[in-house]
Amino acid sequence: MPTAPVTTVKALGFLREKAAGDTSGPPVFRLSNGVLDRHRDRVRPASISVEEYNANNVLLWNHDDCQPAIGTARVYRDGEEWLMEPSFDLIGDLSKEVAAKVTAGTLKSCSFKFVIDGYEPNAEGGLDYTAVRVVEVSITNVPANQESLRLKNNTPPTPAPEDTTPPPPPPSKALEQADLDAVSALLDEKLAPIVAALQALTDEETTEMEEPAPPAPPPPSEAELAAKSFTAVLQGRK
Repeated sequence: MPTAPVTTVKALGFLREKAAGDTSGPPVFRLSNGVLDRHRDRVRPASISVEEYNANNVLLWNHDDCQPAIGTARVYRDGEEWLMEPSFDLIGDLSKEVAAKVTAGTLKSCSFKFVIDGYEPNAEGGLDYTAVRVVEVSITNVPANQESLRLKNNTPPTPAPEDTTPPPPPPSKALEQADLDAVSALLDEKLAPIVAALQALTDEETTEMEEPAPPAPPPPSEAELAAKSFTAVLQGRK
């Protein structure tokens, strides 16, 4: 029966294929997906623990821990896959070179080193790892898992622009003749008292205007004029 060492390195990760024409956003690698690798081994998705790695999440080149780290990585589970999103610090030539080759698509694979806490033999002649602790993640040249490829660029979806077009007005309904007749009858009924009152006022004003004026008094006679003059003379002598 095969036995496992205390620690091992599994090149299980490939760079996810990015969408056509998509050059934005950080790359995302498939770190592990539970399939059988070229060594007939399998790392079950539920067996992987990243708590220890997250405390010191350095990203290395080809598992060379004698070289300074080229950046950091975020390792997380997505369903039955474990994904790795690298962040290159671009400090030093090695980090810049590896980052550029990942962007160019020359380097497509990654792998991780883990401590084995549990395993069992599988029917294919290898081992199924039932409990492992990830301690290191690397960008590599060649993986062990042929299905582990770069998946994509992790670019958040662009929200659709808000539609500011005002909604169209509701369709208008042309009134039919029966509707027009009903409206006209209702208006006639409501306006009848007002029309009657206005007509009464108009009739009253017309009647007042048609009444004959009183006759003018006749002019005074000569005798009346002479009497008025005599009376005025007498009053002046007093």
